Amino acid sequence: MINPYFLKTGIQSKLKNELLVKAEHFDQWIDYFNFKLMPVASEMIQKDSFLRELNQIHPFHCGVILLPPMTYYDWHVDDQRGVCVNALLNSHGRSFCCFSGESIKVSGAFTELNYDVGEYVIFNNQMRHCVFNFDKERYMFTIEFYENKELLNYEMLLKTFYEKIK
Repeated sequence: MINPYFLKTGIQSKLKNELLVKAEHFDQWIDYFNFKLMPVASEMIQKDSFLRELNQIHPFHCGVILLPPMTYYDWHVDDQRGVCVNALLNSHGRSFCCFSGESIKVSGAFTELNYDVGEYVIFNNQMRHCVFNFDKERYMFTIEFYENKELLNYEMLLKTFYEKIK
């Protein structure tokens, strides 16, 4: 059975080290949906065969998002994004990304996404999710497709991944 929340692709980012060094020294972060964002130039994606192939099929822009220590991003479903692809860039100490298929209530079940540093993860933005970050800055490479949730969703991207990329 397919996980309805995320798919760990098993593909390692070829940009991880370069992006992490840039992010750790970057000083012009942009406010972006309550995150801090470092845009990544479209030329960089040409260095990574997975990103290059994906961009040819489903064009996107991308960046690195920073979540400072002792910060959370509350339970939500994205307004426009149906799906994205993420790769954690650093060993981030205590940080949790969780999904739940349940509506908001005082308590309930959840599924944790335990990122492996540098691995691309296909992420279902239309399922309720949250992030809690504790003791270190968390740097995450993320893709935002130009296609919104009506044009590209999690299941569609999984199909692309299995049929055309993997």
